[in-house]
Amino acid sequence: MVQHPTLNTPSTNPCHLARLGSWPGANALPSLDISREGTEWILTPRANEFPCCQGSGLAQDSSSGAMRRCDLHRRIAMTRSILEQYQRTWSSHGVPVLPPLALDDQSWRGLTGHLTSIARGDRPRGIMRMLPPPPPGLLQPGTLWTVALMATWRFGIRSHMVSLGRTPGTHQIPSLSGDAPGLVLVEGVDRLWQPERVAVIEALVSYAYRIGAVLWIEVIQSPATEGAKPAGSVSQSVARRVSGLTQKPVWSWLSPDIYSKLHEVCVELPVVTPRQSPMATRRQASARRSDPHKKL
Repeated sequence: MVQHPTLNTPSTNPCHLARLGSWPGANALPSLDISREGTEWILTPRANEFPCCQGSGLAQDSSSGAMRRCDLHRRIAMTRSILEQYQRTWSSHGVPVLPPLALDDQSWRGLTGHLTSIARGDRPRGIMRMLPPPPPGLLQPGTLWTVALMATWRFGIRSHMVSLGRTPGTHQIPSLSGDAPGLVLVEGVDRLWQPERVAVIEALVSYAYRIGAVLWIEVIQSPATEGAKPAGSVSQSVARRVSGLTQKPVWSWLSPDIYSKLHEVCVELPVVTPRQSPMATRRQASARRSDPHKKL
């Protein structure tokens, strides 16, 4: 079971970090100023919002006189690591320098309870979201980056983020030498008929299952095949084979053992949803109804 650090706080002046999980508003990084110097992220706690330590991470316990250290510096280091990974992953795709730092109110209300449960050391079932296919040629990060930042800064949960097909192979599975993450997040899950992609997913499911981490996955549904069929029997044969691959349920590519583990640790529950147009919402609902494997 993944262990989460307990705040070591002064007895008469509760640590501000302990309040961040229930802080009003859906901002991922409250009480934290963010800037960059060259390629380095500078994360600075707002001293006036940390009366316990003025943002230093150290405070004196009035009952014993001893100096006590809280979780502040660890959270800053973990948050900076996620921002650096986001930059490495998406900077060449013309996306904003920062991922979205807030979710809509409905998403945040559902997310708070789940992250609170993880931070307590519980093991709630993870979340699998089925997303409609993006427009052709459109590449963009998902909301799991926002979730990773929230989990890390506001709740102190070590999070491991993987963007399937973009995260280098050496960073796909958390290092066994460091602290184990409490939350594993995977975005961009599609084309699992490709052996190298399904191998990554199977390894991550096994890892989360083994260490007791909570697993969140965003699955991109395959677009429906449309348009006229290509001329020629060979072209038609190739088109049929490609269509057969893309239209198979995404989890049918997993081995029975991995599918069973995924079923145990992860449930489809669309808690985190970006703001969508009514048309996009109807299209996603229709896709769910047409997918017989929508619940694992």
